[in-house]
Amino acid sequence: MELRYYVGKFLNLRLNKREGEHSPHKILMLIAVMDMIERGKLTENKIFYDCELTDTFKRKFDIIASGIDKYKPWVPYYHLIGSDNDPFWHHKVRHEKADEYEKIEGSSGEKLICDCIEYASVNPDLFEHFKNSSCRKIFTLALVENLDKDRRDKLLCPEDTLSWEDCKIVLADYFDMAAQRL
Repeated sequence: MELRYYVGKFLNLRLNKREGEHSPHKILMLIAVMDMIERGKLTENKIFYDCELTDTFKRKFDIIASGIDKYKPWVPYYHLIGSDNDPFWHHKVRHEKADEYEKIEGSSGEKLICDCIEYASVNPDLFEHFKNSSCRKIFTLALVENLDKDRRDKLLCPEDTLSWEDCKIVLADYFDMAAQRL
C-alpha cells in the first residue's frame, strides 16, 4: 500500500474516548514500535510483548499521560488488530492457546494476552515504511493529529525541534510534492 493509505489509517485510527479525551495508547504503541526500529531494537516484523516494547511505550506514555490515563500497554498491543475490514496489525497466536485467544475481551489482563499471543506484526509494506526515517516522521505526525495540542506539543516538540505548526507545514509540503510526482 502507498504511504498515503497508512497516513489515512493513522489519521482515522479508532481510539477509545474517556472524559472527552482520546486515549493515547494505540498512538503510543505505534510510535514505540517505530522508535524501536529507529534504535535498531526491532529488525524483523515480529513485535514481541517484552521489556523493550513496554519500556519504550512507558517513556512515551510518561510524557503525555493525563490523570485519567492508565499505564496498560497490553491493551493497544491487543486492540490494534482493530475491527475494520483491512487491519494492518496482526497477531501470531500460539497454536495451543487459539481457543483462549478467541475468548479474549477488552478487559482481559496482561498475562492472558501474553500467554496467547506469540508476537504481533504489521503489514509487510508498512514495516518497510517504518524502516524509513522520513516515513516514520510522517506517520508520527499523522498519529499525533489525534491528540489535543498539549499532548502533541509534549510528545513532538522538545525545545530543540520544530514547533507543531512548523511540522504541519513540512508535512503539507511533502504531500504537495508527492502529488506533483503522480
